[in-house]
Amino acid sequence: MQPPKKAKLTGSAPVLFVRDVYAAAEHYRDAMGFSFWKIWGEPPSFTILERDGMRVMIKQIADHDYIVPHWTADSCPSRTAFL
Repeated sequence: MQPPKKAKLTGSAPVLFVRDVYAAAEHYRDAMGFSFWKIWGEPPSFTILERDGMRVMIKQIADHDYIVPHWTADSCPSRTAFL
């Protein structure tokens, strides 16, 4: 009997909160070479950016208190979500 196969991580896809999904997607495309093909939601609020096999998800959120540049677990408004 063979030992069970170990799980293998093949990548990650961070989710970034943004104020304006269109402006953010266009910035990532124009300034950093990412691409996207669709913005989901009604109203539109989510897309997946891709470049060189890497994916970054961006989500427009209404409560801008959750957008914390250079955040740490101590500075996050909803710290319990990360515990």
